[in-house]
Amino acid sequence: MNSTGNPPVNLNARQRLILAAVLADCRLLAEGAGVADLASMPSAKRGRFVLAVARARRGLVRPALERWLGRMPTESERVLFCRDYRRLEAMGLLERVNERHGRRTTHLRLTEAGERLAERLLAPETDAEDRCGGGPDGDAFSASADA
Repeated sequence: MNSTGNPPVNLNARQRLILAAVLADCRLLAEGAGVADLASMPSAKRGRFVLAVARARRGLVRPALERWLGRMPTESERVLFCRDYRRLEAMGLLERVNERHGRRTTHLRLTEAGERLAERLLAPETDAEDRCGGGPDGDAFSASADA
């Protein structure tokens, strides 16, 4: 237990990336970043963008591994990220959503606890130890889910 009486949440680097990226993408889209270019977009792309903004305002964003990693993910990385979506959901930090009511995850949404933790990960004033973990390899992040 930590100082707030809540059990710590141990996150690996992928899980920290997912939480921070979902929050960043959601904020960016919800603010309508790129709206100035809307008139110059082809109509099909414009429609997808408008839908993405509307979903982001409801807290939903599509997983964007290529953009999050800065390169194409390998197949094994895709599998590992999918496992981490499930783990984060089990921790109560993330919700996997399928708008088409199938089995595949089409969108991700942070829970309140996940959003608070993601805000700490993105906060520039947060210590590097808080963001990167206190373990010897920097691979674990210990924080309260309700902090």
